[in-house]
Amino acid sequence: MDVVCNRAVSARILDDSPSSHEQAGEDRQWQKFIELELIPHPHQENPEAIELDYEMKDGKKSHRSPSCTCRLSIAQMGSRLQQRKALAQMCRLPTGIGQPAGALSSQ
Repeated sequence: MDVVCNRAVSARILDDSPSSHEQAGEDRQWQKFIELELIPHPHQENPEAIELDYEMKDGKKSHRSPSCTCRLSIAQMGSRLQQRKALAQMCRLPTGIGQPAGALSSQ
């Protein structure tokens, strides 16, 4: 389980057992898994950089996730791509990032 512990102010152990509706098997959003196939944006100038960053094989990456976390996963991916684009614009990085060495000299 992934828990953000630095936000907990206090905790106490309960002697009660969870109710039947509180059992893990009853949480449909955690029990239902979705297979995502992630690819670089089709209009990305240098998809090779994204493929390297996310360790993609053949231009894609499969990701299996509980359905309740998919919205978060997709939001995180979008945020990382936006940060990378902003960094590239700030640093004026060449468009050939992610290409093999020597590829930039031929542009």
